[in-house]
Amino acid sequence: MLYNNLIYKIRLLDIIDFLLVITIIIIFIRLIRGTIALNIMIGMSIILCFNLIVRVLKMKLMTNIFSQISNVGIIALIIVFQEEIRKFLLVIGRNFLNKKTIKWINFILPKKMSDINYDKIRPIIDSIRSMKISKSGMLMIFIPNINYSDSFNNGELIDSVLSKRLLESIFAKNSPLHDGAVIISNHRIIYASCILPLTSNTQIPLNFGLRHRAAIGISEVINSFALVLSEESGQISYAQDGKLYSNISLLELRTLLKREFSK
Repeated sequence: MLYNNLIYKIRLLDIIDFLLVITIIIIFIRLIRGTIALNIMIGMSIILCFNLIVRVLKMKLMTNIFSQISNVGIIALIIVFQEEIRKFLLVIGRNFLNKKTIKWINFILPKKMSDINYDKIRPIIDSIRSMKISKSGMLMIFIPNINYSDSFNNGELIDSVLSKRLLESIFAKNSPLHDGAVIISNHRIIYASCILPLTSNTQIPLNFGLRHRAAIGISEVINSFALVLSEESGQISYAQDGKLYSNISLLELRTLLKREFSK
């Protein structure tokens, strides 16, 4: 009886193990879908299949060759899929920090900014409304806690209070800083004219320009909220968790900014 129970537990764990592996593979494929990394993964899968075939057929020379490739396979995987592994870990962290978890954290460690004042987001709303009229483009990246990492130190350090006039000055067409992104953290403009990594997702519509691709790209690698104003159409878009949401109204933007600034 004890032996049968042990066999049953082992089989149940095997099923759970198999399902977990399948889940991880599906998540990873979704992350690399539409990128060149998917083609690389398919190529490596074909090599692994050939490796199994030559081992079954006992082809010694080919088996030795594939064994040598396998010895450096793990290191090669880490190098090739470095960005995708980072995204995968980011997805795990974001799923862990779901709404219920955040509520418990806020209950244990309450924030002073839980009830955000509209005056703190007014400079952003007013500047966007003004830039829509003047047909100026802009890209703002909101980061809860900035660590002055290498992702942003290619821009100009501003470290100033967030204001409508400063934002309009930065994104004015004749300004030397208007081409890059502005980094905002803790209600301050930290950097301007930052060059951000572009997304490698090939499924993005062609009508989205570099600002939109940079917004998606930075939201794929760090916890951020990227806001874009199109210079051509005047449409407001935002990117988060590697996804782009376009044609946002000023009222919707106000709600989104309240949510982001209360984090």
